[in-house]
Amino acid sequence: MSQETRTPRTDDDASDLHSIDLVELWTIVVQARLLIAVIVTLSVGVSIGYAYSITPQYRTNVLLQLEKREHGLSGVADLGSVWGGYELPTEAEIEIIRSRSVLSPAIDALQMDLNVFPVHHPVFGEAIAEARDEGALVPPFLGLVGYAWGGERIKVDRLELPLELQGRELHLVARGGDAYELQRADGVVLLSGKVGEAAASADRTVRMFVSVLVANPGTPFTVSKSNRIAAINGLGTQLSILERGRSTGIIELSYTGPDPVRIARILDAIATSYLRQDVERRSAEAAKTLEFLQQQLPELKARVEAAETTLAEHRAKVGAVDLTVAGQDLVEAASRTDAELSALQLQQAEMRERFTPSHPAMVALDEKMKRTIAARDRYEAQLRRLPSAEQDSARLLRDLRVATELYVLLLNKSQELSVVKAGTVGDVRIVDPAYVPTAHFKPLKRRIATIGLIIGLVFGVAAAFLRRALDRGIQSPEVLERTVGLAVYAAIPHSDEQRQLDREWERAGRPGSPALAIEAPRSLTMEGIRSLRTALQFALMDAPSNVIAIAGSIPGVGKSFTALNLAHSIAEIGKRVLLIDCDLRRGSLHRAFGLRYEGGLSELLAGTLAFEAALHQRSAQLHFIKSGRFPPNPSEVLMSARFRSLIEDARGRYDVVLLDAPPVLPVTDGVLVAQAAGISFLVVREGKSSARELEEALRRLRQNGVTAKGAIFNDLGRGGHRRYGGYGYGYTYGYTQGAAPTGLRAVWRQLLREFKRLIPR
Repeated sequence: MSQETRTPRTDDDASDLHSIDLVELWTIVVQARLLIAVIVTLSVGVSIGYAYSITPQYRTNVLLQLEKREHGLSGVADLGSVWGGYELPTEAEIEIIRSRSVLSPAIDALQMDLNVFPVHHPVFGEAIAEARDEGALVPPFLGLVGYAWGGERIKVDRLELPLELQGRELHLVARGGDAYELQRADGVVLLSGKVGEAAASADRTVRMFVSVLVANPGTPFTVSKSNRIAAINGLGTQLSILERGRSTGIIELSYTGPDPVRIARILDAIATSYLRQDVERRSAEAAKTLEFLQQQLPELKARVEAAETTLAEHRAKVGAVDLTVAGQDLVEAASRTDAELSALQLQQAEMRERFTPSHPAMVALDEKMKRTIAARDRYEAQLRRLPSAEQDSARLLRDLRVATELYVLLLNKSQELSVVKAGTVGDVRIVDPAYVPTAHFKPLKRRIATIGLIIGLVFGVAAAFLRRALDRGIQSPEVLERTVGLAVYAAIPHSDEQRQLDREWERAGRPGSPALAIEAPRSLTMEGIRSLRTALQFALMDAPSNVIAIAGSIPGVGKSFTALNLAHSIAEIGKRVLLIDCDLRRGSLHRAFGLRYEGGLSELLAGTLAFEAALHQRSAQLHFIKSGRFPPNPSEVLMSARFRSLIEDARGRYDVVLLDAPPVLPVTDGVLVAQAAGISFLVVREGKSSARELEEALRRLRQNGVTAKGAIFNDLGRGGHRRYGGYGYGYTYGYTQGAAPTGLRAVWRQLLREFKRLIPR
């Protein structure tokens, strides 16, 4: 069994992988900066538009305090402290606030089941109306009649609808002169009326009264009246109720809506309704207790009279009997016990109407009654041990005292409850009434815009990575060599200078197109071209001829740009160079020389133009032959013996002959030009050329007996990535001549250098 041998990864390799990941991720983002900027702009724009299209919502609140309540018989509880005070259950009171008995009066007082709103234009109509509304009616915006544009006012005091129309949207249309029409959604007129007059339909099922209507003729309003239960449920859903703190008894009611004045009125109406309901509940309890006491008073009065009569008869019969001090104390203690027991019996009778026997309060009352009865029995046993004469006198005196005390006490409480019933104060008080808010609660425009910015960044970066994942273009020379197996002779950096030069020439109206080798010879891109020139000198040593074909797999990879600047670069070192535009379908090199396309290669191959007449001298070392008129059969022209004879003649006259060949994949012209060359190169553009396209181009060349010498990686770092690895330059190439960068540009370059120094290679 063999053991697998693995080469351990060194720290340098790990560092290199880490730096590649970091730089590549940053490169993807930088290359897609325009896409990210567009997505962020759209996201922020949509967010801002959404924020301004939302109707502003306002919020206000009311604070209520629930005070402690003593339950049971009001005023009788002090006869026997069976219950004591306890706090009002907050959860129960919150549900009471949401109940129909509390919300219905608020809905009736403010007509909350009736909704009337002006109809605005669907596209920013509400925002325009809000901006133009200065308290007075404004004319239609841009003459658009049929919408509300600001200053409209309406007040509907009464609206009666049959059941089938409740909850449905109706339209009230102003007709001018205080006249209006109420229509169904399908346009059927239900009634016509005037402001300040009662209106009704023909069958009298729809009745309406409008007291105020200020609107331009033709302005519509949406009118709807909800079912009472639906209105109550809707109000209860929108109403927010919570307790502040834990067991504080402070309840906060909050409400949100588009009208700050209306929401304040709604909350005040709900708080007032709840307060009135609580007072009425307390008053009802007092009335019920008073009724109970009034039922007990005649019986107690009869008991007092009977006790007085019995005591008087006893004294008349046996005479006055003086009790000892111990006997008097015993009679007083027994009297108090009997009075307490009687009070407990009254409370028990009242509680039976409210609680079941298993209720905790009833159980506690029963326990206390048992203890009181046991105490009474002890006192009675002690009284029985007194002498016979004292026993009868003590018993009768005790009965009289108990009956008298209980009767007097209940009589006083009855009078007190009569006063309480007339001026009952509830257990709820309004701590803070509702206020009219001046600032809207939502939308939070800054927060929405910030969220839009974050979402735009997230989706923009995600789109950048998705585009990179779906992009089949080759992104680096290393990937090109690894996937296609084609040697990269040079990497030409992206040229911002070329783009700037094109814009300057276009603004100046200068003919032709600027050559980077002439206008910006010190640029980093030209240093990449010079690196290619050096590599070609070694490649030409083993080549069968000095004819070099610069081709590409597809259009747009920059082969003409490479051929033009390479020709200038070779001419700089004193070699005679002939540049021929062999693209007889879309040749464009003549623009770089400021020439027209006529009188070039196609005329030369057709025999209508001499070789010397087709030459254009750019310098003493650089000559150029343009493509000429585009023939109908470019492939046949390039297959002719004249083309090969031309190339043979040119290779003897010049040190280097550069052929700007057409793309290989779309047409066969590129293969024909490559067959006439000594060596051929494929230009590969970063992010545009794919491995499949290059493999197909190489296959076509091999089928026709042409082997590509190598590749020229063009436009490297076009997204802002300037780290070239082993190709081109990994540092900033400087010259002693010319002004050095200053200001922010110099600081930025210094920061880039420091950042690169921190990244391990």
